[in-house]
Amino acid sequence: MQGEVIITRDPNAEPFQGANRLLFTAPSRQLSDVHLTIDTGVSIAYVLPADGQILNWDNVANVSLGIGDSKYKYFRFDGQSGTRANRCRFINLLNVQFWYIEWVESLQKLGLKGAIVAGSAVFPWHGASGKCPRDGFIRHHKNSGSPSGYGPNQIASAERCAAGDIESDGGTALRLETDGNACGLHSFLADDIRGMNGNRSLAMSAHDVDSEDVHITNLQGTSMFEGIRLAAGTGGKFRKTTVDGGHFVYGTHAQNPAKGGVAGSDPSSKAVAMSGGHDVTVHGISYSGFTAKNRGEYKNPDGSPVYV
Repeated sequence: MQGEVIITRDPNAEPFQGANRLLFTAPSRQLSDVHLTIDTGVSIAYVLPADGQILNWDNVANVSLGIGDSKYKYFRFDGQSGTRANRCRFINLLNVQFWYIEWVESLQKLGLKGAIVAGSAVFPWHGASGKCPRDGFIRHHKNSGSPSGYGPNQIASAERCAAGDIESDGGTALRLETDGNACGLHSFLADDIRGMNGNRSLAMSAHDVDSEDVHITNLQGTSMFEGIRLAAGTGGKFRKTTVDGGHFVYGTHAQNPAKGGVAGSDPSSKAVAMSGGHDVTVHGISYSGFTAKNRGEYKNPDGSPVYV
């Protein structure tokens, strides 16, 4: 693909069906300086015979993925049907600079009971410092069907990037987990993150890699197993990090991660489940349905309260 590539909707076919459902049987490639525009009502279906991704953004710059019109609001990535693969990724983000993705709806596959590693993020971010996703953003992403361990994203590496208006029905809405090929998150902003019937609205797990200047605002969760999860890490830390504002509603269709990739059928556990030892400050968290006993507690580095 070179220049601008436009995929238009067939006005004589139903949205997301028939001629408006494109089957990808093999990976494709997007070069630098290419902008991919897809009309709303068009579905990109993952029918690759094995685990993988449709696009690999690696060693490219100035690329984008967006919509050509607004009639049906989103174009769709369908990773739910037509394949036996467990890991159905849309775009693997690696060494890419000056980029954006917006207005995508994604459908994912549930996994097996007890299999917490079955599945994949729609958009995984990885790479070493200077060779990871840089100077870009993703926004207006609506996701559904995820197993508990996955969701719309897994952000292990980012430099000067952002995410906003991310919604996930199932799974984890914003997963900041710096394992594998990771340099951590540096100067990262996220706003308006919403989860329902899933595992976590926000998961932060540093593993062995430091992240800093991470700032997250406006979290929501309804019937999530945990609203915010901050893991202790095994050497890595989140530094100069803030979470400002969130509301979590207790429900009975949460995904308990101990049960693997199945649909949610458990009660919410905690509004916050956070370990100390990080430089993470959380303010403005409210809740409905939780009690003071089961809401969870976290002590900010300066001793200030988490809850409003």
